[in-house]
Amino acid sequence: MSTADDELVRGAAHGRWIAVALIVAAVVVGAPILYATRNYLDRLTALAKTDPRAAIAGFRTWVLPQLVALFAIGLLGGLWCVREGIRVCRAARYPLAGAWMLRDTRVRRGAAARGIGVWLLIIGVGLAGVPALALGVALMLLQRYG
Repeated sequence: MSTADDELVRGAAHGRWIAVALIVAAVVVGAPILYATRNYLDRLTALAKTDPRAAIAGFRTWVLPQLVALFAIGLLGGLWCVREGIRVCRAARYPLAGAWMLRDTRVRRGAAARGIGVWLLIIGVGLAGVPALALGVALMLLQRYG
C-alpha cells in the first residue's frame, strides 16, 4: 500500500539527455570565451600601464558586453528560481505537480517543501544579485575613471 510519504515523481529519461546536452554546450561555447577573455584582460592590464584610455576603450568593447550578457543570464535564472520558490511555498509541495525531474524524486509537503521554496528564493536572489552587482561596479568604475 502506498502512502503520501513514499510518493515519487519519476525522472524523465529524456530530461537527463537534455541536461547533459546543455552542460556540454555551455562548456563548448563558454570555455573558449573565458579563455579569450582571460587573455584579453591580461593584455588590457599591461596596456593600462602605458595607455589607460586605450585599456578602458578595450574594456568597453569586449568585457562590458560580456558582463551585460552574464547579467541577463543571471537575471533570467534568478527570476525563474524566485518564481519557482514562490510557487513551491504557496503549494507547500515539491516538486510541483506536472514538473519533470532528472531523477526519481520523493514528493515533499508542508514545512519541508516550504524550506525548499525558501532556498529557491535565496538562490534566485543570489543568481540575479551577484551579476547585477558586478555590472554595477564595472559601470561605476567606467563612469569614474573612463
